[in-house]
Amino acid sequence: MSTTIICPNCQHEFQPEDAIQDAMKKQLRAEMAEWQKKKEDDAKKTMAEQARQIEQQLRKQIEGDSEVQMKLLQQATYC
Repeated sequence: MSTTIICPNCQHEFQPEDAIQDAMKKQLRAEMAEWQKKKEDDAKKTMAEQARQIEQQLRKQIEGDSEVQMKLLQQATYC
């Protein structure tokens, strides 16, 4: 059995279930948008941290390679 409510101001008829359903949909959409934004922010932070770590590794590798090249050049000039 369905109940119809009539708005006292505008005389619009509606089902209370529809109003409740609409309110729940709005709340769920807001929660979903908040969750999605948090996940995107977390992913950006993770990617930035990974990029920083890779950059540090590359710098160390380049520094190591430079030292090896310098030693090889020094040995080549003494031979």
